[in-house]
Amino acid sequence: MKILLIDDDPDFRHAAHRFLRSHGHVILEAGRCQDGERLLAMHLVDFVIVDGLLPDGDGLAWVKRQRDAGMKLPVLFVSAFRKTAQEQQRLRQECGLNDFLDKPITAAALLARVERLEKQCRQASSNDHRPA
Repeated sequence: MKILLIDDDPDFRHAAHRFLRSHGHVILEAGRCQDGERLLAMHLVDFVIVDGLLPDGDGLAWVKRQRDAGMKLPVLFVSAFRKTAQEQQRLRQECGLNDFLDKPITAAALLARVERLEKQCRQASSNDHRPA
């Protein structure tokens, strides 16, 4: 799977990149909303991991803009600010988020969420095969 990772923390990006690459994923990294948007326009990715606070904007607002522009990719939202189940449900509906992960993130938790999104991607693509 090709994953776009948008997070301003270079240490987190580096660790996530190395770990997910070791599990067979291709990772594109961006440290700002603008860079994520550019990479999204240049590459076909399977899903996006985006941080809540970025130097040039808000991760939730970025996702909402992408959804409004037609992006249908699954999105894993990561944040250091814990969200209640009720807040998560509201954000799923308002911003089109698929999953949440609270920082600090363990490698096992990250991999579990990525595998869940990978499964959703596979199911969606198998449902897209319609007879011509």
